[in-house]
Amino acid sequence: MPPVPHDYYIDTTLYPISIFEDRYTGVYSGGKWIAVANSDMYDNTIVETEHYHKTHYELAFEGTHSDDITAGEFGYMIKFVPWIAVGNTPNEALENLQKKNKVI
Repeated sequence: MPPVPHDYYIDTTLYPISIFEDRYTGVYSGGKWIAVANSDMYDNTIVETEHYHKTHYELAFEGTHSDDITAGEFGYMIKFVPWIAVGNTPNEALENLQKKNKVI
């Protein structure tokens, strides 16, 4: 059996990964699609007093699906957070997430 091409390989340390379309089509985030690693995990580094699933937090509170100002702040934060990456296609967002986490 031939080896699987590396672009089909996803390191399991990133699973599960949620990929969804940016509400503002990349105006603030820099990409039309957003990939979130370990999307079912809780993260209290964003809001110190609360625990949110990463994807729930991004979609419901402070991410690109909120108001313009908050989406702009979130777009800036993406550069510094290893569990979020963006791209102009779902595959590009996934690839950028892998690169950001030094998986490929």
